[in-house]
Amino acid sequence: MDDNARHNLVDAGLKEGDRLNHMLSNLLDMSRIEGGRSGYRSNSREIKDLIAVALEQVGNRHGVHPVNLKIPDIIPYVLVDPGSWFNAH
Repeated sequence: MDDNARHNLVDAGLKEGDRLNHMLSNLLDMSRIEGGRSGYRSNSREIKDLIAVALEQVGNRHGVHPVNLKIPDIIPYVLVDPGSWFNAH
């Protein structure tokens, strides 16, 4: 295996490790919330903001690809825990 392939393999492993760590952290948070042991706070956010964060995350992992969305101007806000979705990066 040449150096470039080795570097790509290690880089992919580190990124997937980070992703799995984040998923596990989310599962533990959900367990705490369901058990009533978490200080979950919810704020109203526009769905457009959540979509922008999700697209950024996917772009960081898989490269930037064109995405065309048509989101109606009149769409309800959603309740989210700001710490959870900002930390999703």
